[in-house]
Amino acid sequence: MLSFSRWKIFLLLVLSVGSLLFALTNTLPSAFLPHWVPQKPIALGLDLKGGVHLLFEIDEKALFQEKSHFLAEQVRTCLRKNALGYRSLKAQETKVTFCLVDEKDTKTAQKILNSIQDTVPVFHQNKVSIAYRASALEFFVSQALQSSIDIIRQRIDETGTKELSIQSQGKNRILLQMPGVYNPQHLKNLIGKTAKLSFQIVEEVLPRHALSSFSQNPSQSSSQESSLSSSVRSSSTQLLPGYDKQDGLPLFYYRVRPEILLTGDMLSDSRVTFDTYNQPQVFIEWNSKGAYRFAQITTQYKGELLGIVLDGSVLSSPVIKEPILGGSNVIHGSFSVQQAQELSVLMRCGSLPAPLSCIQEGVIGPGLGSDSIKKGINATFFGIALVMIIMLVVYKAFGIFANLSLIVNIGFLLSALSFLEATLTLPGLAGIALSMGMAIDANVLINERIKEELQENLGFVSAIERGYKRAFTSILDSNLTTLIGVFIVYLFGKGPVRGCAITIGLGIIFSMFTAISLSRLFIFLWIRYCHPKKIWI
Repeated sequence: MLSFSRWKIFLLLVLSVGSLLFALTNTLPSAFLPHWVPQKPIALGLDLKGGVHLLFEIDEKALFQEKSHFLAEQVRTCLRKNALGYRSLKAQETKVTFCLVDEKDTKTAQKILNSIQDTVPVFHQNKVSIAYRASALEFFVSQALQSSIDIIRQRIDETGTKELSIQSQGKNRILLQMPGVYNPQHLKNLIGKTAKLSFQIVEEVLPRHALSSFSQNPSQSSSQESSLSSSVRSSSTQLLPGYDKQDGLPLFYYRVRPEILLTGDMLSDSRVTFDTYNQPQVFIEWNSKGAYRFAQITTQYKGELLGIVLDGSVLSSPVIKEPILGGSNVIHGSFSVQQAQELSVLMRCGSLPAPLSCIQEGVIGPGLGSDSIKKGINATFFGIALVMIIMLVVYKAFGIFANLSLIVNIGFLLSALSFLEATLTLPGLAGIALSMGMAIDANVLINERIKEELQENLGFVSAIERGYKRAFTSILDSNLTTLIGVFIVYLFGKGPVRGCAITIGLGIIFSMFTAISLSRLFIFLWIRYCHPKKIWI
């Protein structure tokens, strides 16, 4: 029989009213809404509202320097493996130089160095220079450009719902356009961090006041920090500033061993949690290789300070009290919630292959004229209104229930987009109209099934019950196949493509819920309280 328990009626009605109130934050001023309704309106895209644009440039010199250090390690390994004596091995911008101890080893060195790909060795007596080919340098820049684009997109828009525009310009520049943002400093801070995470042993923690040569003038902090670090660096340790600052200056400095025990590329996840004092912290999990290495480190260096270093600053230096074998640990610090969230995103998305510098920034207006925007919005609402009129004409009273379900469906969709902090563009408005047309399809299947059952001279309550039951399989099959396609699009797509997949997927899920459960509830309440003698369908 057509029936609902009281708790189910209450739950469905609360969800429906709540979603409509939450969706109204996009149309009504906050003064007209209850104070307990969350105020999270959907952000508008570049074409509707405008935003900022930032132009970044890859630091090729730093990129080549890092590649040269990697080449130096390759050269050192080859020479040691073949027992060739050498001295003064140095990594320069695009090459590595060294001297052979014995000039007789020149032929052997030439043979083994020729095996290193994309390099050209040059010998002058016992002096050797090995440099990257021009084609290899171009490839490094191209690879760094694409990796940087992917990492920036993940840092700013992990779900793909913000409709940002990010593309390469030239061989080493990246153009970012972000809707609804007019203060680019936060974006510059988030993107500009290289986010190279490493774990190193700390030998000593020095308070700022203990460094008598360090000036107390904040305006000179950056230049004096670098000169101080270089002045105290020795062959075995180097001095790094701490993350915690006061008046723009680090509160502590850390004497750190240069050996990197573990890097951030072995992380599998990072997220913000809170300690027993409700202070934000960053919880990190390692992959299998990282967990094994972290267990080795905490076993070998028990009782010592383990420095957690991000981009040359020490976040914290906890004491290793005992081996940590669980494959996870927590980073503490004087973080605000926003700082902890940024740090979590930076570590989760990985480090940039090279530093980025912002060389241009500006504010941009809406990409479409106001007349085009108005026509697009009107077309969207006219499309939805036309669908509702057709349902009323064709299915009469049951068309009313279908339209009520459709209105709640729109509320669910807008609420979900608000909760996800999605960005709405003009094509997105058209997509909502299209998804509403798809959503009404489930009600059409149910109503047609009810018509067929009525033709068999069943009572209208039994016909309604059997109509819903027999239409369920068709509704499930059609929507499930669409969801599979949407999931594949989300899995392999990027940026706006992912956002589109999320919108369609949410629309399908909500349409199934409203068509199968909510419209059935409206019919149940109508029969229970209006006691109709016949049904109009």
